[in-house]
Parts: sequence; structure tokens; C-alpha cells
Amino acid sequence: MKIVKRDGRTVDYDADKIRIAIGKANNEVAAGEKIGEEQIEEIIKYIELLDKKRMLVEDIQDIIEVKLMEYGKYALAKKYIIYRYKRSIIRQSNTTDASILSIMKNGGVGENNYLTADKQRDLMASEASKDLAYRLLLPNNVVEDEKAGRIKFLNVEHFTEPIIESVKIDLKSMFEEGTVINGIRIETPKSFQSAANVLVEIVGALRTCQTGDIYIDLADIFRYYDLSYEKKYAMYEALFKSSLSREQIRAIAETQSFLEVKTGIQTIFYQLNTFSFGASESSKVHFLIDLNTIESEHDEKVVFEFVKQKVQGIVDEFGECRITSLPSIILSVDYVSEQAKRYDYILNEIESSEIEYMAMSPERFEDFKLQLKKFNQGSMLINLGKIALDAEDKADFYSLLEKSLSNCYEGFLCRNHNLQGVYGEKSPIHWRHGAICRLATNEKIDLLLKKDKSNMRLICVGFEAACKILDLSQEEKRQVRDMIEDTIKQWNKENTFEVVVSNYCDDAEMKNLYSSLHRELRKYDIDHYEDSFEFMKDNYFRSGLLYYMTEDKVENLDSEVLSSGFIVVKK
Repeated sequence: MKIVKRDGRTVDYDADKIRIAIGKANNEVAAGEKIGEEQIEEIIKYIELLDKKRMLVEDIQDIIEVKLMEYGKYALAKKYIIYRYKRSIIRQSNTTDASILSIMKNGGVGENNYLTADKQRDLMASEASKDLAYRLLLPNNVVEDEKAGRIKFLNVEHFTEPIIESVKIDLKSMFEEGTVINGIRIETPKSFQSAANVLVEIVGALRTCQTGDIYIDLADIFRYYDLSYEKKYAMYEALFKSSLSREQIRAIAETQSFLEVKTGIQTIFYQLNTFSFGASESSKVHFLIDLNTIESEHDEKVVFEFVKQKVQGIVDEFGECRITSLPSIILSVDYVSEQAKRYDYILNEIESSEIEYMAMSPERFEDFKLQLKKFNQGSMLINLGKIALDAEDKADFYSLLEKSLSNCYEGFLCRNHNLQGVYGEKSPIHWRHGAICRLATNEKIDLLLKKDKSNMRLICVGFEAACKILDLSQEEKRQVRDMIEDTIKQWNKENTFEVVVSNYCDDAEMKNLYSSLHRELRKYDIDHYEDSFEFMKDNYFRSGLLYYMTEDKVENLDSEVLSSGFIVVKK
């Protein structure tokens, strides 16, 4: 039998630990209240005869308390409860020690081999914040379910501050009406290079006040190519009007303005790459490109140059070009229209790079675009594969799923409540200076937490693993999906906020979930699930995208994802 400890670790069952715990309580009571060794062995035998593959340590302790009272040893049961409480206090007071010491000692090992001193400092601070949230801010049942690996309160280390997760910024408004960064007024850009610089400054300010991704519509900077061209044309016309023809002046202005576009895009890629490290590493930047929004030759040149520089990559410390996953480009392509064929050369630029593709559901991408119209308050993750592993049978799976969904709901309530009553001054660039809206001074964000302005995400992972583990039929698969979707509909009906099922999760988070779940299976020698997990790893985890679907749909997908951060959607 395996025992799941409070920190989520799984260890072998050890009966001696039960004997020691009861023995310590025995030493605290009078002779008449003590329990004999035979009765202790009966309690141990009762636990072992339950014949469970795995048990929570809390469940074992509950059984011991009940048995002690059945024997009439009420004083002993009380001492045992006090013993449990004292141990709990000791654990709570030391919850961050091990993790912080691990960061200090192993900062240059394994996945953290790039850690610098400031990154170590940030990680240690996040461990302290995470500990505070788990002990004081979140309900115990949510914390325990997370420790068991069935759910995850994402970005819990930032929960001590009332900040949002992800947002598609209104860059057009910020450019046209101006914005404010650190108390400095930023006026409307007058050229493409200026727009690129301001964009980077905006992202830098946003990432410190949110925990998740930033989405930007590339079309919002198209017009600044025109401004650069007009500015240079006017300058060259004034200089060479008498010696050059209008066509020659146009050619020079076009060449110089396009060089500025190339430099501006290079600025964006190099500067945003620096945001892949440091305190706000989790705030990733994604550019949305819809070829149907192209209206001029200048727009087309901006898109092609953006894609070209993405494929070429940036120069690393060894002088070699490497393709980085961030910032990513989400490129939507409509192959049905005649106009779209004009842009085949843009897609050829991607395909010639020989970067691996992954499948993506276009229906899910449409849902994703709809979600981007609202900012995201925060996310909960539910691990269906882990729930299936913990379940003794299908009925137990549905029971555990219902319990975990209920705990996710409590997590959503906590997230929404944490943002209630927050003033726009908490993050001026989000709330007062255009990224999301332009609230007045001392105005609260409460109205923006309604379902028409924002949402929260429930991320479902491990669906195929759960189906394999429980050998679910097609009808049973539909029942699982319907259960989740019906539950969410009920939440949305009862509350002013909105919860949506999301199909996106952070790459590192997915890899960690995959690895831990895979280790669980290997403990049970479930080798015939290996193919399923290889399928999940190859098709879901490489680029950080996970899709809530059944295996029979995979062959019918007609969209592709580049592991380098590109997403090509074929409608």
C-alpha cells in the first residue's frame, strides 16, 4: 500500500509509524486510559484489511481516532488529536524551509541551471508567498486536493496580491490616446521604430502587474509603417525635390522606411526575449496575426518581416542564430478565400524552416479567440489522469471528479473575491491607462469582474490518460465531458463571474504534470499505457498547448502548431 503525504509525496506504508504515534499519545495518559499492544495491532490490521492501493495520511489518522473512541479510550483519543495538531503546527512553521534551501543549494543544477542571484531571490520570495497562501488564504480542502495532485491553483505564489492573470491589451487605444508608464506620459508614436519602442515599454510595465500571458494584435502597429514612410518622403522631398523625380524620392523613402521596420521588429524580438527570464518569467507575449486584416502592401511587408525574423531567430552568445519559443506568433490562415492564396509565400517561409508541427483543433482556437476578448482573472487546473489513478473504480472516479470540481469552484470564488474592491491604482497601466480600460481616479474594478468583461479558466488535463486507465467507452467519455461542462454552466448561472474550459497551459507546467503522472503509472508497472503517454507528450506538451478532446478526433484535425511558438490555423 502507498501513503500519500500532506505535501503530495507518495511513500510506502509503514505500520511502525502508527505504533510510534499511538505510543506517544499513550505516554501522556493515565494507566486506565492507555491502550494495549493487542488493540494497537488490531487497529493496524483493520487498516491493512481495507486492502487499498493508496491512502491519504489524514484518512489513516481519522481511522485511528475513531477506533480509539470505539475502545472507550476518549482521553487517549484527545491526546492523539492534540499530538496531530502539534505536528501540524510544526509542519506549517517549516513548510518553506526545504524548498528555499533546495533553491539555494541547487540553483545551478538541472532545470534551474540558468538561475542567477536575482532569479534565486525571486524564487525564494515566491516560495514564501506560496506558503502564506496555502496556510492562511486558501481553504484546507483546496490545499489538500492540490497536494494530492488532483487540482492546481495556478500562480498561487502571486495570490497574496490582487492581480489578474492574462490579457489581450488594447494597444490601438494606448497608441492613439497615449498612456502612462511609471508616472511618465507616453504620447502617440510618430514612426514605426517609436511604436516598437513604446510597445516594448508597455509590455515591460504590464508583466510586473499580472501573472500570465500578454496578447497583442500585430495589426495595431501596421499604420506606423505608413507614418514612417510619409515622414521620410517629406524629408527627402524637401532635400532633393530639385534634383530627383517623385518616383526616385518615393523609392528612397520606401527603402529607408522599410529598413526602419526591420530594425523596429528586431527591437521587439530582442527586447521581448529578455522578458523570458527574471521575476515575471511567466508573462509570455503572443502576437496575433490574421492575414484577412491586411489592407495594403505595407501591412503585408510588416507581417512577412515579422514572420521572417521569427523563423531566422536571434543571435546567441556564440554568434549563432537560434529560434526562440517566445514571443510567439499565432497566425490565422483562411485557405478557402482567393485572397489567402496571395500569402502562400508567408507560409512557405515558415515551412521552409523545417520546424516540427503539432495538431491543433480549429474549433478550440475559435473558442480561444473569443476568450481573448475578455481578460482572465485566474485559472484552476484539474488533472483527470490523477483522479483516475486515485479512483478504485468508475463510480469512485465520478465521486472524486465531483469533489475536485467543487474544490476548483471554491478556488474560483477565492480568486474573484481577491479582486473585489481593488482600485485602478493597483495597476494603473491595466485599469487607468488603456491596457484594459481607462477608469477614473479612485474607481474600483468591480464592474470589470462581471462575466461580460472577464472570465476565469478551468484547465482540463489528462483526459486521454483517464480514459485509458478506466477503459472508458465513447459514451462514458461523453459523460465525463458533459459532467464538466454542465458543472461549469451551473457555476456561471449562479454567479456574476464566468468560468470557461480552456485548452491552453504553460509549457513547463504541462511537462511537470506529464512527468509526475508518468512516474505514478510506472510505479504500478502499467506499461501498456506507455503509448498513450507518448502520444500525449508528442502532441500536447512540446509547445505548451493541451486540447480537451477524444482520441478519435485527432486524425481529423486540419491545423498545425509549430513548437517554436508558431500556431498556424487552417480554417
